[in-house]
Amino acid sequence: MNMDKTTATRWPLCLSLLAPLFLSACSGGSSSGATGDTSDTTAPTVTSTSPLSGATAVARNSTLTATFNEDIFATTVDTSSFTLAKSGSGTTSGTVSFDGVDNVASLAPDNSLAALATYTATLTTAITDLSGNALAANVSWSFTTADGAWGSAALIETDNTGIAYQPQIAVDSSGNALAVWAQSDGTRVNIRANRFDGSSWGSAALIETDNNGIAYQPQIAVDSSGNALAVWRQSDGTRDNIWANRFDGNSWGSAALIETNNDGDADSPQIAIDSSGNAVAVWRQSDGTRDNIWANRFDGSSWGSAALIETDNTGSTYQPQIAVDSNGNALAVWAQSGGTRVNIRANRFNGSNWGNAVLIETNNDGDADSPQIAIDSSGNALVVWRQYDGTRTNIWANRFE
Repeated sequence: MNMDKTTATRWPLCLSLLAPLFLSACSGGSSSGATGDTSDTTAPTVTSTSPLSGATAVARNSTLTATFNEDIFATTVDTSSFTLAKSGSGTTSGTVSFDGVDNVASLAPDNSLAALATYTATLTTAITDLSGNALAANVSWSFTTADGAWGSAALIETDNTGIAYQPQIAVDSSGNALAVWAQSDGTRVNIRANRFDGSSWGSAALIETDNNGIAYQPQIAVDSSGNALAVWRQSDGTRDNIWANRFDGNSWGSAALIETNNDGDADSPQIAIDSSGNAVAVWRQSDGTRDNIWANRFDGSSWGSAALIETDNTGSTYQPQIAVDSNGNALAVWAQSGGTRVNIRANRFNGSNWGNAVLIETNNDGDADSPQIAIDSSGNALVVWRQYDGTRTNIWANRFE
């Protein structure tokens, strides 16, 4: 290329002026590599949240979101850096995700939130921007959920064979439920069940499988993992026995006879279960002379032998109830005739053995009946019952601690 003297003189000058700019462009970015530009030392901030801090009547199926003012390292947003906790309880499980386009972190709870409860969401300083700057401090906000609301009634007995009655239901800690009931098939009465999986009901299933005689008085208990035990009364053509079946979280097993002493008719079964799936069933059974209270324990895999837990032999018994604490200890209560009047008695299972029945109703006014019992995780219990004072019936209570 030909150039005049003036042009030749200008080229070195132009190159000398452009060199710094070229070198600057080539060396642009941060020496910090993946963390971005070290000239950025400003902490990211949260510009908005949903729900808002202090919000009330928040839908219980809400997904929580937090929007940031700049690009965030997605890998720093996870279940440890974005949490949700119910007041007075532990962390609520859920799925955390991050939208890098809009810089929005989301937390979707695994289950519906509790009604009328206060929750606190927290973003921790483990969250950083692309330059490695962390939130200046944890960001927390609280809100209160809405009350529950009834939906539409659903038919859960789906085989339409005959009359159904005596429904019972139990729910696990995740909101899954199992319902049981007695139902005629036109020839005899069976026990059926249906499961609610947290969103919808399944199909009714026959859980009483020996086909001997009519079955009724079903009861059910569910542990925290969704395993369940159902018990019921069933005739074998000669007398009434107590049967049970287990739901393992997916399907029902085979019905098993858990009343093994063969003395006389058994009825009024009740069952309670602990968080580990251990359960205790109680029932009333005739020995030919009077009615006694019996019990059997399920140890998580199989039933034991029935045991007589009413030990004073004063008179007939009825209306047994049972409660189990988180350690597998149980308390049973029942009404029992003392020859003159009806009293309330109790017996305790200590995880290994039953003790002696004791009188827990001590005012001696008149007949007592209809006992109910509730127990806390530490084994403290309260019993209530109805009792006549000669003029009217009253409600009494006693505490075990």
